[in-house]
Amino acid sequence: MDELSPVAEINDPDLICISETWLDPSILDLTISPYRKDRGTPGGGLITYVKTAIPSSRLFDMEEEGKEALWLLLKPQRLPRPFSCIVMVAVYYPPDQAAINETTMIDYLTNGIDVILQSYPSAGIIIAGDFNKMKLGTLCNCFDFRKIVKKPTRQNNTLGQIMTNMSPLFQEVQHLPPLDEVESLLKNYPLPLPSIGQIKSVLNHFNHSKTTGTDGVPAWLLKRFSSDLAPIVHDIITASIKQCKYPSHYKHGLVTSVPKAYPPTDWPLYYIGSDSITQTWFNATDNTCRDKAGIRALFIDFKKAFDLVDHGILLNKLVLMNVNKSFWLWVKSFLSGRTQQVKINQTLSSIEGCPAGVPQGSALSPTLFNIHIDDLDTSVPEDLEVSTYKYADDCTQSECIMKGECSNMQKVLDSVQN
Repeated sequence: MDELSPVAEINDPDLICISETWLDPSILDLTISPYRKDRGTPGGGLITYVKTAIPSSRLFDMEEEGKEALWLLLKPQRLPRPFSCIVMVAVYYPPDQAAINETTMIDYLTNGIDVILQSYPSAGIIIAGDFNKMKLGTLCNCFDFRKIVKKPTRQNNTLGQIMTNMSPLFQEVQHLPPLDEVESLLKNYPLPLPSIGQIKSVLNHFNHSKTTGTDGVPAWLLKRFSSDLAPIVHDIITASIKQCKYPSHYKHGLVTSVPKAYPPTDWPLYYIGSDSITQTWFNATDNTCRDKAGIRALFIDFKKAFDLVDHGILLNKLVLMNVNKSFWLWVKSFLSGRTQQVKINQTLSSIEGCPAGVPQGSALSPTLFNIHIDDLDTSVPEDLEVSTYKYADDCTQSECIMKGECSNMQKVLDSVQN
């Protein structure tokens, strides 16, 4: 469980199926009670965890002695048409079985699915597990199932598989690293804590004109009484770091509509320096020493960029960056459980949750957003020779082409959009 917990925290799955558990009745459930089927003899066994928000029940009538298959009925609140429920079958089929055993197992699953579709004609079916080298073509053809695992799951063999009649709803299957590998990426060590003097210095540099937050404490007050308040603020911050929890009181946001000025009154001034984009373009098109060249550029502004950051993707990327486990847990707390409401004059809207996004105005949000899109340039094929420049929620991509050459920028844009 110590190895499985980080995987569940990172990916936040609705369903976890584990085969070859090697459990027996003497081993008790240490966490939320799962659905499990023990073999009773060494080897084999199945466990399935279902998110508590999804109503689920076990279909004992479908199970058979000697067949390692666990049948569950899931009824999520929302399902796409035409599905009214989902029947999940977790399977483990041992290796090196006789042909008669494989035929018997295929017949058992086929008859079981027939029974399910008679009781639930519009059920979505998902069969997942470790099938080893069982031939699954007959089962798929009977019910028009599609296999959605396309890459090997063990060395060069695809032994684990997922079959379903809901394949259009599935994205490409993502292969996660082994459990011990994920655990090793989340090593923990003490985080540095700020001193009271550092906190006081930050308070002294507050901009007193900034809007007061939901705690009602104005910035000018924190700045004026920094000597008295620094120890209190220090205790709050250090407790947050040590406990890896962001204070819940600061997770609520008030959104005030501020219309943009139109037409714009000021044009931004661009500095041309040795490291600027424009200087790079100037150098590339300096025709004194080369044939005529031109620049083609894409200026990309992400729609609702900060609001659409996927928490699961962001947390997964932090793990791959080998960040400290305490920091990872703190960021997870910082992102989760946020709420907001709109304020117009003195009227407040109802409170709504924020299942995605990073908070506007936070000093940490631009960094988290940049991590979220850090692989943007890798989505563009290397042979297109495109330069990518990212700053907060703006992105510029450009190429230098010689006179008469064709531009690849449409291909670049297609790659980014996909």
